[in-house]
Amino acid sequence: MLKHWNIGGLTTLGQQFKPNSIYKFKGNLLKVSQAPEPSDVNWENVGVPYSAKMSLRVFTNVVSLALILLSCLFIYYVNSTKVSYLLLKIRA
Repeated sequence: MLKHWNIGGLTTLGQQFKPNSIYKFKGNLLKVSQAPEPSDVNWENVGVPYSAKMSLRVFTNVVSLALILLSCLFIYYVNSTKVSYLLLKIRA
Protein backbone atom coordinates (compact mmCIF):
# COMPACT_ATOMS: atom_id res chain seq x y z
CA MET A 1 0.00 0.00 0.00
CA LEU A 2 2.91 2.35 0.67
CA LYS A 3 4.14 1.89 -2.89
CA HIS A 4 0.63 2.57 -4.26
CA TRP A 5 0.52 5.97 -2.53
CA ASN A 6 4.21 6.63 -3.33
CA ILE A 7 5.03 6.74 0.36
CA GLY A 8 8.31 4.97 0.76
CA GLY A 9 10.97 5.42 3.41
CA LEU A 10 10.89 6.71 6.94
CA THR A 11 10.89 10.41 6.07
CA THR A 12 7.61 10.23 4.17
CA LEU A 13 6.00 8.09 6.84
CA GLY A 14 6.63 10.89 9.32
CA GLN A 15 5.28 13.40 6.83
CA GLN A 16 1.82 11.83 6.82
CA PHE A 17 1.25 13.02 10.38
CA LYS A 18 1.91 16.68 9.57
CA PRO A 19 -1.16 18.95 9.31
CA ASN A 20 -0.76 19.80 5.60
CA SER A 21 0.82 16.81 3.87
CA ILE A 22 1.19 16.39 0.11
CA TYR A 23 0.92 12.96 -1.57
CA LYS A 24 1.11 11.66 -5.13
CA PHE A 25 -1.68 9.46 -6.45
CA LYS A 26 -1.49 8.22 -10.05
CA GLY A 27 0.81 11.12 -10.91
CA ASN A 28 -1.42 13.79 -9.36
CA LEU A 29 -0.53 15.73 -6.24
CA LEU A 30 -2.96 15.35 -3.37
CA LYS A 31 -2.97 17.88 -0.58
CA VAL A 32 -4.33 16.44 2.64
CA SER A 33 -5.44 18.62 5.51
CA GLN A 34 -7.38 17.94 8.66
CA ALA A 35 -11.15 18.24 8.38
CA PRO A 36 -12.99 20.64 10.68
CA GLU A 37 -14.87 19.35 13.67
CA PRO A 38 -18.50 18.42 12.86
CA SER A 39 -19.72 20.96 15.40
CA ASP A 40 -17.82 23.73 13.54
CA VAL A 41 -19.66 23.09 10.25
CA ASN A 42 -22.83 25.08 9.62
CA TRP A 43 -24.83 22.17 8.20
CA GLU A 44 -27.80 24.31 7.18
CA ASN A 45 -25.65 26.19 4.64
CA VAL A 46 -23.81 23.26 3.08
CA GLY A 47 -25.92 23.13 -0.10
CA VAL A 48 -26.81 26.83 -0.34
CA PRO A 49 -25.09 28.78 -3.14
CA TYR A 50 -23.14 31.96 -2.37
CA SER A 51 -25.63 34.21 -4.21
CA ALA A 52 -28.51 32.96 -2.05
CA LYS A 53 -26.51 33.59 1.13
CA MET A 54 -25.67 37.13 0.02
CA SER A 55 -29.26 37.94 -0.96
CA LEU A 56 -30.44 36.77 2.47
CA ARG A 57 -27.80 38.91 4.17
CA VAL A 58 -28.81 41.97 2.14
CA PHE A 59 -32.49 41.35 2.89
CA THR A 60 -31.76 40.97 6.61
CA ASN A 61 -29.70 44.17 6.67
CA VAL A 62 -32.41 46.15 4.85
CA VAL A 63 -35.14 44.90 7.21
CA SER A 64 -32.98 45.67 10.26
CA LEU A 65 -32.23 49.17 9.00
CA ALA A 66 -35.93 49.78 8.32
CA LEU A 67 -36.84 48.67 11.86
CA ILE A 68 -34.17 50.92 13.36
CA LEU A 69 -35.41 53.90 11.33
CA LEU A 70 -39.02 53.23 12.29
CA SER A 71 -38.02 53.01 15.94
CA CYS A 72 -36.15 56.32 15.71
CA LEU A 73 -39.12 57.99 14.04
CA PHE A 74 -41.47 56.62 16.70
CA ILE A 75 -39.24 57.92 19.51
CA TYR A 76 -38.99 61.32 17.80
CA TYR A 77 -42.79 61.44 17.39
CA VAL A 78 -43.40 60.52 21.04
CA ASN A 79 -40.90 63.13 22.26
CA SER A 80 -42.35 65.89 20.04
CA THR A 81 -45.88 64.98 21.14
CA LYS A 82 -44.82 65.02 24.78
CA VAL A 83 -43.23 68.47 24.39
CA SER A 84 -46.29 69.90 22.63
CA TYR A 85 -48.56 68.30 25.25
CA LEU A 86 -46.53 69.89 28.05
CA LEU A 87 -46.63 73.27 26.29
CA LEU A 88 -50.42 73.04 25.94
CA LYS A 89 -50.75 72.02 29.57
CA ILE A 90 -48.60 74.97 30.73
CA ARG A 91 -50.58 77.49 28.64
CA ALA A 92 -53.93 76.25 29.91
